[in-house]
Amino acid sequence: MVKAQLEKKKKREAEEADDYLKNVELGGRDFVIADIEKDKKKEKTAADKFLNDLQTKKLYRVTYRRKLADELREKVSAIDFPNGWQYDTLPTSDNRQITIYGQSFKTKQGIILVLKSPKGEVFIRAVRTCYKPEVDFKAMRILAVQAENTVDSDKGILLSDKKVKKTKSGIYLP
Repeated sequence: MVKAQLEKKKKREAEEADDYLKNVELGGRDFVIADIEKDKKKEKTAADKFLNDLQTKKLYRVTYRRKLADELREKVSAIDFPNGWQYDTLPTSDNRQITIYGQSFKTKQGIILVLKSPKGEVFIRAVRTCYKPEVDFKAMRILAVQAENTVDSDKGILLSDKKVKKTKSGIYLP
């Protein structure tokens, strides 16, 4: 049953990709621009919905931080982690003691992102929430980018970690 559903899903995705390519051939540049605008509008609508939801949860600070932690977890789950990496996000409260992999920390009201590499290295980043949904939402995006940079650095593919040479034409060489 599951295999049949998977094949059906792949067939549907292939048909959608074919339809998209046909539309690109017919509509050309105008179709691509319209499609990009449609995607941007969807993303903005989703972000606006999330920010409105945060605005209502702001009255209840614990649920506000929990919602932010869930949003961060969703963004971090989209990262292509190599095998063995672990991650978690936690909402925190003022003057509480938490223990992360044997290390104890005193916390403030905010969100913590914890990454653990297969080598046992633990990376912790945290932000203190300010209860301004736009600012806190952007902070979650930044934490997700920092998590991705950490993983890329471990893989050895982060440009800023390497001594690279830049050619006259602007190409970076290892």
